[in-house]
Amino acid sequence: MGFRLGPRINAAGRMDHANVAFKLLMAETEPEAIQLAEQLNQNNLDRQKLTERLIVEARTQIADTKQAKNSIIFVLGDGWSTGILGLIASRVKDEFGRPTYVMGLNNNLITGSGRSVDR
Repeated sequence: MGFRLGPRINAAGRMDHANVAFKLLMAETEPEAIQLAEQLNQNNLDRQKLTERLIVEARTQIADTKQAKNSIIFVLGDGWSTGILGLIASRVKDEFGRPTYVMGLNNNLITGSGRSVDR
């Protein structure tokens, strides 16, 4: 259950709104539960695709700015969803073995997430 339902419930808050997951858990009819489960599954698929696309953008930015050997990696994406910045930071940190900060610029506001390495 943790590997099938957990990511889909989590994706609701990252991609749409966590209320979808709550409504699924509180659904009183099977057709309602099926519709909400399908919506959560689609949210998870969308989250996976978006994360992969933004990781490719992050890698490109790291290469273009020659940060691969830096002590700390900083990546900034215009319009990057706040809900997936941590996922991107974690993947970049794992790939490059460096502490990583990933930020998203949305409506003139920068939000971010950071991940560190064991030393």
